[in-house]
Amino acid sequence: MKGKVDAVNITDNQTGVVRMASWAASLLAIQEGLEPNYQMVCRDRNRLAMQADILGVYAHGVRNMLCLSGDHQQFGDHPKSKGVYDIDSIQLISTVRGMRDDGKFSTG
Repeated sequence: MKGKVDAVNITDNQTGVVRMASWAASLLAIQEGLEPNYQMVCRDRNRLAMQADILGVYAHGVRNMLCLSGDHQQFGDHPKSKGVYDIDSIQLISTVRGMRDDGKFSTG
């Protein structure tokens, strides 16, 4: 794919099925010379964990992010797992924007 695509989409437990963490797959993509489009869903982590992951991937060179609510876990391979949904995707976008533009976490 190198030299043929602008970016690769790295999903975050798409369809509620356990897969490699999107941050880890994004780092592997960077190592291969690809530009990751890192996805983060609100289903699986609270705002503390999301902000920590955002800082971590940014420190490793990830610059593109797609913020999503996430597919409901009942459709995946762990249907009895609990969704977190501490914030929704719109709030996540606002959090990311505040971190990027103002250098502030969601608490200000």
